[in-house]
Amino acid sequence: MEPYKKQTSGTDPRNRKIARVWCLARDLGMDSEILHLAVESLTGKSSIARLDILELDMVNRKFKEILFKQNRRKYLKNAQNKKNGVIFMPTPAQKKLVSEYIDKLTPILQLNNPGLYLESICLKTFRKNYIKLNKGEMQRLIEALKSIHKRKQEKNNDIQSK
Repeated sequence: MEPYKKQTSGTDPRNRKIARVWCLARDLGMDSEILHLAVESLTGKSSIARLDILELDMVNRKFKEILFKQNRRKYLKNAQNKKNGVIFMPTPAQKKLVSEYIDKLTPILQLNNPGLYLESICLKTFRKNYIKLNKGEMQRLIEALKSIHKRKQEKNNDIQSK
């Protein structure tokens, strides 16, 4: 048997996994010292070169999980900041269009409470009340109401033509 040889390059799957550990550590902002401490806390071994394939997979999986959580937090924070800004509030023109479509649909659908119908669409589609919709959601609501109105008109025209 040959003594253990340390390989640092090549296309060996093990070497790719070692390189992946280093890449994930870089993406997480770890320096060499912190990386080795993290590997030791996960595997009990302080040397990345001495890890076997299963241990490398475990380290990679854990680093990917941490990276996903970090990226998810950044995404959610950015999304919250965007939704709270004035620029993302629905425009008066959008609110007027919604009102017009609800007025058009009330006699066609024989609605007793058009406001309740509008709220139910918003809760079912966006899981929030009408007044909490942002600009993009308001536009999707308008498109949904247009679609409902168009289908009901076509249905009425088909019934009248028969």
